[in-house]
Amino acid sequence: MKRESRAPLIVAIVLLLLPVVYVGSYLALVVPSGRSVVRPNYVDQQTLEPSWTWSNYRFGYPKTDRFFWPLEFLDRRVRPETWGDAPNWQDKLRSEPPP
Repeated sequence: MKRESRAPLIVAIVLLLLPVVYVGSYLALVVPSGRSVVRPNYVDQQTLEPSWTWSNYRFGYPKTDRFFWPLEFLDRRVRPETWGDAPNWQDKLRSEPPP
């Protein structure tokens, strides 16, 4: 008697857990009020002048902005009072330092 493969079961479990991990990591990283991050400006290699950027995530800027965009879009629709007037990822590109 041949034993059945467990590969389909493992693949199904992994595929079902991916959305849970995606949403969980979003909730762990998001900061709806936004925060300013000082990042070095690499335009001039001689001087590393600080520049301000806005990020709604604890770390991983700018990749997390694009990676979590679908969830951030839904989150802004579901909880607008939490987000207030925090800039979205398109506004952050042209934002100025906070007061």
